[in-house]
Amino acid sequence: MIKKIESFVENPYVNLLIGAILFLSAISEIGDALYDDISNLNVRVHHGIMIYGIFMALKSIPDLFESLECVSRSIKKDLDKDS
Repeated sequence: MIKKIESFVENPYVNLLIGAILFLSAISEIGDALYDDISNLNVRVHHGIMIYGIFMALKSIPDLFESLECVSRSIKKDLDKDS
């Protein structure tokens, strides 16, 4: 059971989805006041959530490209084998 939870939590697609959700929810909370908040040093929790969401999404991108590369190699091997 622990292995299933661990594989779910470390799944790059799940991390990308969670990062996007956090980022979009923070953006909806911040709205048009982002520049004013930062220039007045009025930093709140939703600013941190936005940054965390960005990093969660960015963290998953290399894993996604690696998995796409593996799929591409596998397809190429199958095509070469069939030829």
